[in-house]
Amino acid sequence: MNHEALEDWSLRAMQALQDVCDEAQDAAGDPDGEDQCLDLRELMAEFEEMRQQDNVVSSSTWTCRVCGCTDDDCRQCIERTGEPCYWVEEDLCSACEAQPNNGSVG
Repeated sequence: MNHEALEDWSLRAMQALQDVCDEAQDAAGDPDGEDQCLDLRELMAEFEEMRQQDNVVSSSTWTCRVCGCTDDDCRQCIERTGEPCYWVEEDLCSACEAQPNNGSVG
């Protein structure tokens, strides 16, 4: 999966979550009262901060040493885990991080 597509998807997902939280707040009958989605809003704020600080590492040349996925093709990870993977090391994706014999030290 390429970085631009992932960025676009994540921004759309964040907006959808924001809309759901706003609707839940309105449905609670007290839009100015206790936030019905406080934990979710905190998580969204943390994601936005990370995105702004550009902590999301991307490179179209990386290939996972375990499954062979790349930024442009992580279909097998989605099939295995139900979600796109991300890089935890330059040559190890998140879907393979917990796999035994992934080559990690420790």
